[in-house]
Amino acid sequence: RGLEYDLLMAYEAYLNRGPRKQRYETHLTFIPMPFSDILPKLQAGYGDIAASGFTITPEREAMVDFTSPYINNVKEILVSSKDAEPIEKLADFSGKQIIVVSNSSYIIHLEAINQTLGRLGLPPMEIVKADPLIESEDILELINEGIYQYTVVDNHIAYIWQRVLDNIQLHENMIIHHDSNIGWAIQKNNPKLKASLNDFIQAYAQPGRFLGNAIYQKYFKNTYWIEKPLTHDLLKRVHCLKYYFQRYAEFYGFDWKLIAALAYQESRFDPNKRSHAGAIGIMQVKPSTARDRNVNLPNIKDLETNIHAGVKYLAFLRDRYFSSNDYTPEEKDNFTLAAYNAGPRKVLQLQQKTKQLGLNPYKWFYNVETTARQVIGHETVNYVTSIQKMRIFLDASKRLDQNKRLYLEKTVSENEFFKEDDTP
Repeated sequence: RGLEYDLLMAYEAYLNRGPRKQRYETHLTFIPMPFSDILPKLQAGYGDIAASGFTITPEREAMVDFTSPYINNVKEILVSSKDAEPIEKLADFSGKQIIVVSNSSYIIHLEAINQTLGRLGLPPMEIVKADPLIESEDILELINEGIYQYTVVDNHIAYIWQRVLDNIQLHENMIIHHDSNIGWAIQKNNPKLKASLNDFIQAYAQPGRFLGNAIYQKYFKNTYWIEKPLTHDLLKRVHCLKYYFQRYAEFYGFDWKLIAALAYQESRFDPNKRSHAGAIGIMQVKPSTARDRNVNLPNIKDLETNIHAGVKYLAFLRDRYFSSNDYTPEEKDNFTLAAYNAGPRKVLQLQQKTKQLGLNPYKWFYNVETTARQVIGHETVNYVTSIQKMRIFLDASKRLDQNKRLYLEKTVSENEFFKEDDTP
C-alpha cells in the first residue's frame, strides 16, 4: 500500500470506467524490485509504468519518458538529529557524513555540492548510500535514534515524519535542490500510454483535484497509517536479550541480529504472547514444534528455552530445505524466514511456480517474493522484508554504540589530561 499504489489503482478504475458491457477490463500487475533496478528494467521492457516517487531529472529523462508531474515544486531538504552539529552554510557540509536512499536524485545533488567544496579547497562530505531495502522513512528513523546524524529527503516526506519522530530537525533553509517534480516513468516512444496517464493525472491526481487531495491528505497530512517508530527503548530490550540471541545464533550459525529481528517480528519481545494458533513466547513456537524430535525442547514457557527452540527450528528448516549451493548465505536466511512463517512446503511450491514463470527460484527478493505476493498474499512477503529491515536497523545501531564509546573514551582521556595538568 501507499501513495503510488492508491494512485495506480485509481488509474486502473479510470481505465475501466463506463458501462461494463462496453469496456475491456484492464488490470494492473505490480512488480516490486529494488529502487536502483526500476528504470533499467523499465528500459528492458519488464514493465510499462515505473512508479516509485521518481524525481524528474535530466539524467533520467535521457533514459525514459516521464508523465506530467503529480507532485510539483518539491524541495530536497537537509534533516538532522537534534543534537547534530549545525549546518548553516555550504562549507559546513565539509567532512560531514550524510546517508541517503541508494541511487536517488539526492546523491546527484549532494555530489554537486562536493564539487563546489572541492573548488573551495575544502574536503568533501561522505555520502553514504543506504541498503537497497532502506527507504527515506527508514533513514529518518535512523536519524531519530542518532545512529546517523544527517540525511536529505523530500520536504513533504520530512513534514509528515516530523510529527512522529521527536528527535529529527528539519532545516528548511538548507535546500539541496528545489522546484523538483515527481512523475511516473514510461518507455520512450509510447505516446498513447503517456497521453492516457497524463489525462488521468491532470483530471484526477494532481493536488487540487478531488482524488489528489484525498490521497495527499491521507499520506501527507494524517499520521494514523504510520506504524510506531523504532525507539531507544527497543534497543534497550534488545540489549537485555542479546546474550540469549547471541548464544544460540552463534551455535546454529546465524547472525544474532537476524534472530533478534525475527523475535521482534513475532512477538515484539513479549515473552507472554500467545497466538490463536497456540504459538508461545518471544519466538512464537508451537508446543507441537517444540516436542518434535528435530527440536525436542518442550519447556518453551521458559524464556531462554523458547529462544533456543525457535533458533533450533530455524536451523532445521535451513539445513533440511535450503542448504544447497544454489543459495547464497543471504538467500538461505531469506527462504528460511519465509518457511518459518508460511511453512517449508508452501515455500517449495512457490519456488516451483517461480521457476515456471522464468524467474530465479533461489532468490527471494523480486523473484520468489513476487510469486508469493500473487499466490498467497502479502503476509510472508512483508514478514521477510520487515525482519531484514530490522536486522539492518540493528546492524546500523552498532554505530550508535561505537559513537558513544568513542565519546566516552575521548571524555575520559580529556579528564585524565586535565587531572595531570592540575597536579602540582
